[in-house]
Amino acid sequence: MLEFYDGLYSNFYWLKPTDAENGVWEAYAIGKGTGSWPHGSLVDTILDNGKAAFVAAYHSAKDEGDYPDIFEIPNDPKQPWIRKTLADIKYGEDLKTYGVNKSGHKDIVAGNFLLKNKGNGQFDTHEIIPEDYEVARLCVADVSGNGTMDIVAGEELLGGMPRSPFSRLVWFEQSDTNKHWDMHIIDIALNSYRCGDQTQAKSTCPSK
Repeated sequence: MLEFYDGLYSNFYWLKPTDAENGVWEAYAIGKGTGSWPHGSLVDTILDNGKAAFVAAYHSAKDEGDYPDIFEIPNDPKQPWIRKTLADIKYGEDLKTYGVNKSGHKDIVAGNFLLKNKGNGQFDTHEIIPEDYEVARLCVADVSGNGTMDIVAGEELLGGMPRSPFSRLVWFEQSDTNKHWDMHIIDIALNSYRCGDQTQAKSTCPSK
């Protein structure tokens, strides 16, 4: 297993199809991340003027203190992308964009943190989930049905298998008054889940 991990890295590329039917693509370098290898990533329009950026969170975040990176796409995307630290948080798992805030920018959910987008690649960090719940995978959906986005999360308990592989599948109810959002347990389940929109409500739910 260690040999497998040693072969992973954080050199990022984007691919352009030149003859997709025959499997011919051109590869262009994005840049090198600061962490070991990515566990979570997203691409979305999170910069001013609707510009897109690439965000990566790393496996080495908790042990080595490698913060997630944001890569701004230059006018010529074939040139190296501009890398900055997304936020000073030791988080290296799933990432999701979270609605549109009052300033017209998309925020980011990064595990226990809501990163409020100020524009120009700057984010304010707010801890919304207590540190005793370690987020592994997440999605954003209006679970409560009140028109605001909540968070569904799976717990990280499998690293090295020191504990039971069963973990808490929960949802966190958005709160404007409490520092930490209210946690509601959905089930005690395996550390893997799939969710989807069965009610036509807006959601961003991945599978694992």
